[in-house]
Amino acid sequence: MRWGVVYFDAALDRRAVRQKGADSIAAREGWASVDGREAFRITKIADLPSDTVWMSNLESEAYRTNGLGKSPNHVPNYYLKTDIRQVAAEIGADTEHERVSVIVQALSEVFSRTMRLVERQFGAAELGIENNRKKLEFLLAQSIGRKAHAIDAGLNQAMEQAWQKRAHAIGQPIPRHWWQCTLRRNRYAHAYEVLDTPVPSSQNWEYVDASQMPDGHKARVEWLVNNEKPVLARIRAADGRGLEAQITSFGSKANSALAREWVCGPELYWISRYYSTVEIYGAYLCNDGYVTPPELAKFPPPNDFSLSSISNGLVAENFLAFMYEPTVAPMGSTAYYYPHCVWYTAMDRFFCFTQTVKLLKASSFGGSHGGFKFSSYGNGNLQVAAPVEMIEELTDMAAQSGWEVPASAYWKRTMESRRAMAEE
Repeated sequence: MRWGVVYFDAALDRRAVRQKGADSIAAREGWASVDGREAFRITKIADLPSDTVWMSNLESEAYRTNGLGKSPNHVPNYYLKTDIRQVAAEIGADTEHERVSVIVQALSEVFSRTMRLVERQFGAAELGIENNRKKLEFLLAQSIGRKAHAIDAGLNQAMEQAWQKRAHAIGQPIPRHWWQCTLRRNRYAHAYEVLDTPVPSSQNWEYVDASQMPDGHKARVEWLVNNEKPVLARIRAADGRGLEAQITSFGSKANSALAREWVCGPELYWISRYYSTVEIYGAYLCNDGYVTPPELAKFPPPNDFSLSSISNGLVAENFLAFMYEPTVAPMGSTAYYYPHCVWYTAMDRFFCFTQTVKLLKASSFGGSHGGFKFSSYGNGNLQVAAPVEMIEELTDMAAQSGWEVPASAYWKRTMESRRAMAEE
């Protein structure tokens, strides 16, 4: 199997894409590269070798309207979970300052190395093209395998409500002229830390209502936080304290689509201790305690390049995404939200939340222009925006707060510094 990247010329004209719409982009001329080899020009899709799985720079609408979704050897730009254009920004292969032929060659090498790591790690000597049409995490799910087993309907409903893959910042619209970028925790380190979280069994849970707990919400919180059994609690949280209230999904400021009333034990601890006053109205307790999900045996073991290799990071990121997802019963529509899905997503939010708070406080007290704007965090990353003149402050503060800054941001920073000097 070979792996390639193609950048269509029409999709590179961002102004035309905005004016006409992504669905109007025609996939014809462009640059393509296979397995990191020298890029070559194409004039139509048929010029692309059919023995290669292709990823392109087309957005979802253009991908569909050009019929690539029906092709067995084309995958969407988000196949690796991170948009291929975001990967380009992270490694400094941005179309603002680099030749397209160089970009596709670098990206095809990243794509190829990532997929070959998947082949070796997950025991697939040859990954069928027909299995590569949606997302890499789906392929991992098929390769690793997970048998669905039923859990109590009430518990499953509570787990689903507690499960949330992403927490959006509240009330922070981004001005159109501001510069935006994606900051990220190191992919492999983030996955490793999240998956190191103890998770409960999916069996033998019991529901405890308020009458079976100590009197008073404060006493109930202490009883649950200090309970040896894994806990899933039904809560109501008051508005948060300080700046943290701006970026959470609890309290009156929470987006109604994201507000939650069920939380797992680790979230209950940090919300009640550091964020807000919590009221308890009921809880599930697991009598079987904690278990180790058998899928963890397949997680890529650490090596000398785990933290520095973007390919290793992408594999780890997709493995974590697979562990987040609920399991759908065969021949049915029921999705089971097992405890490990809830516990892992909670820890993902926690790690991202704490680093977001660091940057939020640094920008609020140290920024000369009133701070940055945050649109969302979770899945190991943070979407942030700042005035163009604050790019230097943003990159410095982000690095100090533990975020990895995309290489393209430093190029943008250099260009803005030169422009400012020229104006002086």
